[in-house]
Amino acid sequence: MGACNSTPKNKGIAEVKTIKMKEIGFDENLNEVFQDSESVLNNIAETNNGIAEAHNKLVEAVDARVKEAKDTETEALLKKEYQQYVVTALTWLKEDGCTPSVAADGTITLEGDGSEEKKLVREAVEALIEGLKTCTLSLPELTKDVAGLAGKVTEIDMSEVQSNIKDKASNPMQIAKDLKSLKDNMSAVSKGPKICDQMKTTTTELVGKFRGN
Repeated sequence: MGACNSTPKNKGIAEVKTIKMKEIGFDENLNEVFQDSESVLNNIAETNNGIAEAHNKLVEAVDARVKEAKDTETEALLKKEYQQYVVTALTWLKEDGCTPSVAADGTITLEGDGSEEKKLVREAVEALIEGLKTCTLSLPELTKDVAGLAGKVTEIDMSEVQSNIKDKASNPMQIAKDLKSLKDNMSAVSKGPKICDQMKTTTTELVGKFRGN
């Protein structure tokens, strides 16, 4: 779900780095577009990373119990697909008297107290539920915002901007710096819609696991 994997393959959800847009020396209007983009992209990153961090916590809790129990069968299953961590945790919690309930809008609640033995697993599941709730509520607006920004960036006349950079920059080093800043900023904005799409896919998949799909 993003640009920076923080956990081993198949063991977690990729985190997304927050960004700092670079100023283009001469163009205030262009800088304003990129500053708006920075705010939206960092909101996307924070929303995504709330799920990633919660899932990483769940991975740690499940791995610890599997290791303690020397459960090689479950260990092999977990290596195949990261969503199996949620399935495994929910199976344990159901055995412990905790049952997930998913509303039509995707909101998840966890009913039942459970045992002290599985407290860490339950806390990790609750953190993941909160991350999924935040994403479900935020994603429509974030997707709309980033699509709007991507549209503004698409309208930029790159030939004109590059020409202006070369005309107005004070020296060759400044030209090179501004051209690189322009390239980096455009690249960052272009990734926004893809990250939103991946967040939607990941959220749908994980909520599906709570539904028993």
